[in-house]
Formats: sequence, C-alpha cells, structure tokens
Amino acid sequence: MLEVLNTLLWGPGTLALILGTGVWLTLRTGGFPQRNLGRALTLSLGREARRKGRGGVSPFGSLMTALASTVGTGNIVGVAAALVSGGPGALVWMELAALLGLAAKFAECMLAVKYCRVRRDGTRWGGPMAVMEARLGAPGRWMGKLFAVFALLMAFTMGALAQSGALADTFSAAFTLPRWRVGLVTAALALTILLGGIRRIADISTVLVPVMAL
Repeated sequence: MLEVLNTLLWGPGTLALILGTGVWLTLRTGGFPQRNLGRALTLSLGREARRKGRGGVSPFGSLMTALASTVGTGNIVGVAAALVSGGPGALVWMELAALLGLAAKFAECMLAVKYCRVRRDGTRWGGPMAVMEARLGAPGRWMGKLFAVFALLMAFTMGALAQSGALADTFSAAFTLPRWRVGLVTAALALTILLGGIRRIADISTVLVPVMAL
C-alpha cells in the first residue's frame, strides 16, 4: 500500500508538475532569479550579510537556517546514488532542475516576505500558511492549518527521526555507542537550541551549516 502511494505521489506526474512550475515561473519572472544569482550570493555571503537586522537575524544567518533544513544525509546519499546509477548525465539533470528550482524558491520566499506578520513581541510569523490564509479566502484558512499540521508531522518523522536515527547508527557502528544514549543527547541538544527561538537557531546554523556543507 505504501509503495503504491509513494509511486503515485512521486511518480512522473509529480516530477513533471514540479519542473513545469519551475519553467512557468522562470518565464513569468523573465529569469529574474537566474539573472541575479551572483548578486544574491554577494548579499547573502558578503561581509555586510553578517550584520543582524531588527529581528536579530542577519541575512547570512537566515540563509544558513534555510540550508540547515535542506542539506542532510538524504541529499548526500541521494546525489551519490544518482551518480552511481545514472552516471554523469544524472548530474546534468540535477543542475537543470536546480536552475528551474531557483524560480520556485524565489517565488516562495517572495510570498513569505510579502505576507509575513509581526507579533506584539516583535517576532515574525509567516510562510505558506500565511499566504494561503491571506490569498485563498475561507478555504485558505483550513488549508493553511492542514499544511502546518502536515509540516509538523513531517518535521518529527522524516526530519527529526530520520536524521537522529542515521546519527545514532553512525555512532553505534563507529564507536559502539548505544543508540538510545546518542538519541537522548541529540534530543537534548536540539531542544536546547529550539527553545532559544529563531535567533539561537540562526546563530548555531551560521557555525554548523558551513562545516556540514563542506
């Protein structure tokens, strides 16, 4: 059953929809993200990007926080598996998909910034949930709530459990450490960081993500 659902959800139709959306957004924006990629990297990685804004997060910290939830064992293993099974041609297709994905990511971030809200304590709230609620009317409210619930479930299952499980297996194989101890330490560290809010998450990400990516 799960295999049938996985094939249905991640089959050729879904891939065509994702790539087609990237093509449409690229044409609709006139290739704006691709044409300004150099400037975006300079603004995000340059010296000025280290300065924190009103929310206490710098542009560099914001970029590293986004990458922290993107780069992981799945990316590394997935790319390696694609190269082994598909050869150099797989890398070409991944690069083309990434170029089209720039437009999709640009549109997503632009909408998130446009419909971002500021709470009374100065923290910001936004994302796809806010966009759905603001632009889709009454249906957008329950759609946004469903999206938030599914994102939360995915974060705990595909993200937290998968990453911590892989980490525990690695330490167990390399240093013969009990998996449950590694899991407890990982959970404690993650909780300490998360309780500090977006500022602490960004500060930790600016240190760990560059090392992780390298």
